Amino acid sequence: MEKDFTSIEEDAFDVFYKDAVKTIRLVFLYINDAMELIYSKKFNIPLENEIMTKSQLLYLLKQHATHNKTRFYPLHLLKYNINLDSREIPTFVDDPIEYNFMSIVPYVNGLRWNKTIKYLHSLNSLYIIMKQRKKSTHNSTKKIFLHSKRRKTRRKYI
Repeated sequence: MEKDFTSIEEDAFDVFYKDAVKTIRLVFLYINDAMELIYSKKFNIPLENEIMTKSQLLYLLKQHATHNKTRFYPLHLLKYNINLDSREIPTFVDDPIEYNFMSIVPYVNGLRWNKTIKYLHSLNSLYIIMKQRKKSTHNSTKKIFLHSKRRKTRRKYI
């Protein structure tokens, strides 16, 4: 009978053990030339083995590169991964400023999320800041002349 009680007790605290991240929240933030937020998209995507591959990310960037017929490009990728241990939760609650879970992704060759406490799985996310492309001011190309019309030597007329 006591085994059943400990298993019930163990199941109640199961949410405080680390587990593999299966889904993340993906947030696209669209900003204009004046660096003002104009739109945001949020949705969840599944992960395979805690990894988002480079091809998945490139597909998502290409798919969400336009908004209201305006082209955008990715300015920053911010990965938010909470990798607290169950013993660190009381210190995190007392002083949350000491912990920094957000990191800038400098080069994308696949993104990996570390194991997270089950209770905090919904907080793992990827923020993609998309900036509006500037329209070119001139559409013509500069002409380059390879040969001059004037000769180097002058002809003397008699």
